[in-house]
Amino acid sequence: MDIYREKYNSETHIVLFILATDDTIWTSTMFGDLSDVVFTTSAPKESNQLQPTFDLATMSLCNHSIFR
Repeated sequence: MDIYREKYNSETHIVLFILATDDTIWTSTMFGDLSDVVFTTSAPKESNQLQPTFDLATMSLCNHSIFR
């Protein structure tokens, strides 16, 4: 993440990391205090069944991806 921050942050652009996960407890513990990280689970949900669809649609709009 630091590499992306160093490479892409500038006066006019700021890197934003969007986390899509099914393990919200672990990711909140590891990344919850970072100001440039948002979770797809923070979006309003009408149903838990829509979350995977929302995650995929959100990730399709991103310029870069980091998979683990």
